[in-house]
Amino acid sequence: MRPRRRHVYFDEAYLPMLRSAGLGDYESVMSSRAGETLTKPGLGARRRTRLDLTTPDGAALTIYLKRYARCRLARTEWNAVLGVRDAGVPTMAPVATGSGPAGGFVMVTCVPGDALERCMDGLLARRGDDRRAMVGLATGLGRLIGELHRAGMAHRDFYTSHVFCHELEGGFDLYLIDLARVFRPRWRQWRWWAKDLAQLKSSLPAAWSEAYWPTILAAYERTCLRRLPQWAAAVIESRVRALRRERTKASSARKG
Repeated sequence: MRPRRRHVYFDEAYLPMLRSAGLGDYESVMSSRAGETLTKPGLGARRRTRLDLTTPDGAALTIYLKRYARCRLARTEWNAVLGVRDAGVPTMAPVATGSGPAGGFVMVTCVPGDALERCMDGLLARRGDDRRAMVGLATGLGRLIGELHRAGMAHRDFYTSHVFCHELEGGFDLYLIDLARVFRPRWRQWRWWAKDLAQLKSSLPAAWSEAYWPTILAAYERTCLRRLPQWAAAVIESRVRALRRERTKASSARKG
């Protein structure tokens, strides 16, 4: 078997910073032990690392490094990051990628804010009675998923854990992360898009999502430039109920 050749790309804007951190070539990236190792269930042969670096002008910048045993998976995620960015969906900035004998890697910047899953309760406690702010948040969520679907892509893990919310005085900036499973369905697109919508709704607080789901859908349809098929609403609600049951069951099992 032929050894795998090295193929690397570094965005020139980040390369001086990466070189000063000892991460300026394929071998150093794949062998690096710098940064904080991040773990979660289901990573398999993927390794995730948080790197807190300093730019040449002294600014702090957090980079996330993902290393894969299989180069194809790194290429898939890199292409997804580029595709989502080019579709106008706010997401991480692509920094570097590479493949070679030790596997593949992807580097991206962090995004501002925190996962909506973690910050939603606090946000509602502070601003839940501000209807204008809540309509703005719901509209932003509809636009975020609508932009993705308008570009013909599906996320497949569109939960609030993968939507980052940067709270501002006048509103919210939203970002989509964790793009490893993003793809462009060629057939039965609405099946995948309905799944994304169900995942989003099921992971939002139930009372809030019931109140603001019409606002989310209206913004979604305006952005996506498509009307939701009549059958899709029932499919989404059925999937939402199933996902919530699964989450409740898993929570009870952990407590038990």
